[in-house]
Amino acid sequence: MNQESRPSNEAPVPVSALLWRPTEDEPLGEVPDRPPDADNSPGPDEQMAVTRRYDRIAPWYDLLAAPMEWLGTGRRRRRLLAQAQGKVLEAGVGTGKNLGLYPDGVAVTGIDVSPRMLARARSRAAHLERSIALDVADVAKLPHPDDTFDTSVATCLFCSVADPVAGLRELGRVTNPDGRVLLLEHVRPRNRFLGWLADLATVVTRRLCGFRANRRTEENVAAAGLEIIEMRRSGIWREMVVVVRQSRPPLGDMMAPLCDMMTPRTGSGVDQARHDQPPRRA
Repeated sequence: MNQESRPSNEAPVPVSALLWRPTEDEPLGEVPDRPPDADNSPGPDEQMAVTRRYDRIAPWYDLLAAPMEWLGTGRRRRRLLAQAQGKVLEAGVGTGKNLGLYPDGVAVTGIDVSPRMLARARSRAAHLERSIALDVADVAKLPHPDDTFDTSVATCLFCSVADPVAGLRELGRVTNPDGRVLLLEHVRPRNRFLGWLADLATVVTRRLCGFRANRRTEENVAAAGLEIIEMRRSGIWREMVVVVRQSRPPLGDMMAPLCDMMTPRTGSGVDQARHDQPPRRA
C-alpha cells in the first residue's frame, strides 16, 4: 500500500543559518535566522541588557575576573595607567579596580552604567586619599563638555559597550587636543581558527556576562576618528595610547597662501613702477 506523501508546512532551513556565527554587532538575544552578512547594527535595548547583566554579577565580578588579573591583566593595567596625568576620566570604572593605580596628583572622574558596580567602586574610593568623583553615565553619551580631561581611560570596556565607535568618539570629544586616551582591551584573534572560536565563545559570554570575545577594537578606534600612536600587543591584548586624529585642512585653505602670493598687489612692484611713468606722447 502506497503511503501518500504530505506537503511540509515548514520552510527549508537556509544554508546561511547553518553556517551562522556571531558577529561583533549581533544584538543580545536568540540566535538569528538570518545570514551573517545581514544588517546587524546594535538594537536600542542592547545597552540596557548589558547593564542588567553587570548589575547581576557585581557582587562576584572581582572574583570572576581574578584569573584574568593573575594571568597578566593587572600588570598591564598598572603599566598603562602610569601614563595618566591631570584631570582623568575613567569610563567603565566598574568596581574601581584601577582607582588605586593612578599616579599621585591626578583627579579622577569615574563613570559606569551599572549602579551596583559603582557602589563597590565607592567602597574602594573611600579608602583612597585622592580626588575621586563617581557617577552613573554611558560612555556613548557622556555628560561632560568638550576638551574637559587631560587623560581618558578605558580598560576592558569596549568589549561590552553596545556602540563602541560612538563610545570611542565620545572619549575623543571630552579629551583636550594635547591629551591622551589610554585603552586596554582584548580583541578578536587574528588567527582564522582562533577568531572562529572567539565568535562561538561570544554566544555564551554575551548571554552570561554581556561582553563579546570578538571585538575588533583597533579598527573601531580608527572608525571613531582617533589615531593610535603607541601600541603594545600581547596575544589578544592591546595596550593603546590614542589621540584625536588631526584633520587635514580643506584644499581651498591650503591653496589660499599660494594664490595670495601670485596675485598682483596694487601699489607695489612693477605695477607701481608703470603707474609712476609719464604718459607717452604721440
